[in-house]
Amino acid sequence: MKLSLLKKIIEIKTSTIAMEIKDNTAIIDSLREYGSQSGEPVYIWKKMFGLYRTDLPHVALPSTQTYKQTLKYINKNNTGHVFALIGFNEYLNDADTIYILKTIKTREDYKNKILLIDQKVEIPSALKGKIMETKKFLRYKQKTEV
Repeated sequence: MKLSLLKKIIEIKTSTIAMEIKDNTAIIDSLREYGSQSGEPVYIWKKMFGLYRTDLPHVALPSTQTYKQTLKYINKNNTGHVFALIGFNEYLNDADTIYILKTIKTREDYKNKILLIDQKVEIPSALKGKIMETKKFLRYKQKTEV
């Protein structure tokens, strides 16, 4: 993914964005580059490893190995950072996940940006309208730029 497109996606005025990405390595490289250029910490979550900063990829944050632990951590730490959760789709129908993502969406003071990244994105009806899908963003950008 081009860095310029990633920047535009991160700048969208919403807390949670779902992205269908076929190549995890490319998005991780772009997130790492974004973090180094912006000076803003970028965190990535991977199943079985946990949440880590892109500039410290070998150190996982404590108590972030599971998806629920990570969402709770992100919800509590309103720091204005970017959190990319890779391989999230299988957890989206979980009641706790839905509750936490809805809670995050309704907070007016919420500063974090959550990128839900997977090869296939299937937003459950309970989260429709709460999560921006990049496919919709890209279609809107193409219409306005023509």
